[in-house]
Formats: sequence, C-alpha cells, structure tokens
Amino acid sequence: MKWKVVLMGCVLGLSAGCKIVVMVPSGGDVVSSNAAHNCSAGSLCEFDITAAQLPFSESLTATPKAGYVFEKWSDGGGFRCAKSTNPTCTISIADDALGSSMVALFESGYVMPVFKDVGIDTDADGVRNELDGDDDNDGFLDMDDTCPLDPISSCGLGITLTGTVIINAREWAQIDLFDYLSWSDINARCPGRSMQRKA
Repeated sequence: MKWKVVLMGCVLGLSAGCKIVVMVPSGGDVVSSNAAHNCSAGSLCEFDITAAQLPFSESLTATPKAGYVFEKWSDGGGFRCAKSTNPTCTISIADDALGSSMVALFESGYVMPVFKDVGIDTDADGVRNELDGDDDNDGFLDMDDTCPLDPISSCGLGITLTGTVIINAREWAQIDLFDYLSWSDINARCPGRSMQRKA
C-alpha cells in the first residue's frame, strides 16, 4: 500500500505555486512516477506545482544501490512521509478549494530517503567485500584477480573457453585451449604463477 500524504509544504512565489525538494543521499536514487522528477544519488532536486497542475499526484520510490537497503523516509519539519518504512512516498493535492489554497500559501515540502549501508558480500560467505580477501571465492586473492567479483577464472582472458569443468567453484580447462595465447596473455590473468606444458 502506497503512503499518501496531503502536501502542506508549498511556497508563494511571483507565480503562485509550491515546491517539492527531494534530497537523496549517496546510498541510492529516487525514481518518480514522472521521469522528469527522478533524482539520483547525492543530488538535491526541486520541482514546482502550480494550480494549473491540480489535481496533483506524484509517487517517489527510494531505490537503494548495491550494498544499501532503504530504511525509512526522513522526518523533521516539513518532511513528507516522515518515518514511513514504505519505499514509495506518494504526494497528493486535490483540485479543490483546499488544494488551491495550499498551493498559494504554504512553504516548501521536503522528501529524503534514509539508506542503510549493509555492505556487499559477493560470494555470500558472511564477510563483506571490503573485509574479504577473496570476494568471489575463486581461490585467487583479489589483489591477484583480474576479475575479483567473478568466480569464473577465465573472465580476465578476454576469451570464451569451451570444454571446461567447474570443480569447487574453480574453472578447469585443458592446456591446449591456451595454445593460441601468448605467455603475456595468460600472465595478465594469473600474474606471478608459473604455467608450463609438458611435452
């Protein structure tokens, strides 16, 4: 169920109208039912509502980035959907005498989602990536891994291998699949590891 609020925050300008101010922290974006009112992470976005736009209804949905979750809508003076844990905040103004007076008389209304940093755990081993030496659990430390978030070991070679098998989350390939690659190509993926082919 979407939260509906009666917009009380409007401002009287040279042309009567109210203003919605959307403040978005770095943990996500706000996506609006009107794409022109989308607001990206780390931004402050404003849009005006005039009497000609009544009735007015706009749904703003908090969309967290990877590693974050939506916690609630911020509260405080003039904030809409305050403390709601529903990620969608709907702002509505009716086309009646009350709605018209609201557009003409009141101050700005504010909307701000609160995102919580929960971290990213790519391999779901219970250790957040910033604390995990092997984010994809492929057996290669991130500092030696060209593709630290991809458990398929051939990802950094720039080729598609066929005829491989996956054992214990590692991809194994026959050595003849690498005949057309130079030592430099292979070393770029597995630096510092000796690779020899028996005659």
